[in-house]
Amino acid sequence: MARGRAVIVEDGAIALIERRRHGRTYYVFPGGGAEPGESLREAARREAEEELGLRVEVGELLAEDVFEGEPNAFFAARVVGGELGTGRGAELAATDDSPSGSYRAVWIPLSQVHSLPLFPAHVAALVAARPGDGSDDRSGS
Repeated sequence: MARGRAVIVEDGAIALIERRRHGRTYYVFPGGGAEPGESLREAARREAEEELGLRVEVGELLAEDVFEGEPNAFFAARVVGGELGTGRGAELAATDDSPSGSYRAVWIPLSQVHSLPLFPAHVAALVAARPGDGSDDRSGS
């Protein structure tokens, strides 16, 4: 299933999903599979609200990749409302020891992106290289 993902940078930080699964902690960009009749851009917008609790405006396509044989599209997105951590997606109820592992919405300072296990790595590198506003006002939680 093709997936749309949101790359949300604000105040020198990036909104990510912290995953804990099988004893590992890693980070991914919010997003998920497009529903029937939905574009990847629309999927990125919907999933950002479901997983993060943020309403976003989806902008330019930043990158594409293939994961487990399925295409992923990564879009720049801008927060227009909501509050991080208030998402209501079903996956948010999972715990560290569940088969799918846990999901937690976090703000991570852009200055830390290069040192995180953030997947996919080539999109993480792209984000780390993009000029930001230089501030790290957001906390890592």
